[in-house]
Amino acid sequence: MPHTSEVSGSISPTQTNTAGSSDIDARLLEAAGDDGRGALLEAASFVAQAEVSDALVTALKAYGQTLEDLRKAGGPDPATVSRLANGRMGKKGATVATLAHIALAMGKSLRISIE
Repeated sequence: MPHTSEVSGSISPTQTNTAGSSDIDARLLEAAGDDGRGALLEAASFVAQAEVSDALVTALKAYGQTLEDLRKAGGPDPATVSRLANGRMGKKGATVATLAHIALAMGKSLRISIE
């Protein structure tokens, strides 16, 4: 049973994922190989970044406004949003707080699920 946490419409990486969850599971297990935890963590980070990027791009298209409009609505700096939408998340990735900030500025909610 999936666990879902809701902050407050809905950006859900699981809804916009371009690969099926079994594909992701297979990629994670393949990446782990004999190397174990380190490779699994690296693969999980890669998959998570791709899912967040896909979900954010979909949400931004639905929002239909510019990144500057999003900033004026209380969202983060346009450069930050652009970086995340393009999959450039840095070592720490996208924080839940930043994603919630973007979602709330769009009048949406952030939903995270583990299935």
